[in-house]
Amino acid sequence: GDARTPRSALSRLSTFLYLRPRLSLLLTLGPPLLWLGVVYLGSLATMLVNSFFSLDAFSGQVVRKFTLLLAGFLALQALQLGVGISGILHIGEEAAGLVNEAGRQRYRTLLLGTLARQAVADGAWTAEGHAQFIAVWNEYELYFAEFERRAASARKSAQLSALLAETRAVWEKELRPLLSGLDPARPQLARAALRRYELLAPAQVARLDRIVSLFDQDVAEDTYRLAIVQATLLGLSLLLGMIGLLMARHLVSLPLRRLIRATD
Repeated sequence: GDARTPRSALSRLSTFLYLRPRLSLLLTLGPPLLWLGVVYLGSLATMLVNSFFSLDAFSGQVVRKFTLLLAGFLALQALQLGVGISGILHIGEEAAGLVNEAGRQRYRTLLLGTLARQAVADGAWTAEGHAQFIAVWNEYELYFAEFERRAASARKSAQLSALLAETRAVWEKELRPLLSGLDPARPQLARAALRRYELLAPAQVARLDRIVSLFDQDVAEDTYRLAIVQATLLGLSLLLGMIGLLMARHLVSLPLRRLIRATD
């Protein structure tokens, strides 16, 4: 009895997080984003202040100044961080939300048929079975409206919208009427409707698989574009850093060496 309790708790936690992809995304990205906000952004803020103010070594007073190179470097760092966070959040929501939701809709298509077949085999709906059937039915209906809203932001929105419209039309005109008219108390008609549903369900699942595939491609393209932008910003940051080193050598190191040689 004690050995089953931890597994049951972990199973419930896994199911809870699986049904809430946004919460899973927040728990996954929250700690590193918090670290970035406290440590990385704090360091950038300190460097930004140093680009405008410095402490005079002789008088001990705060002197106002403006270092264009340092300010440009910090601006690039802030831009790189902002682009990175927004890109990760967008890709994470798309992958964890839309792709997973399309996969769950695929599962619901098959689950509705399984629950209906069980009711036909029993000759009547059980209270628990009917409640689960209605819950899955409602989730199936809500999926389309939510999915259409969120799919509009995808790069392949035109293809997705057409495929989603086809998938929804098949549900509303063919699959849903078969399930809504299914009466386990009339087994012959119920079996005929169920056979028709099971004949159409694989094609519906294939449509949902194509939706998942399109979203996977969209996520891959977004990831590639984000990597290109990040690489460009990193290259610019390194270029500014090299320019800063050359300027420091030209303005500080070389004059200091000349001064040392002159004093010798």
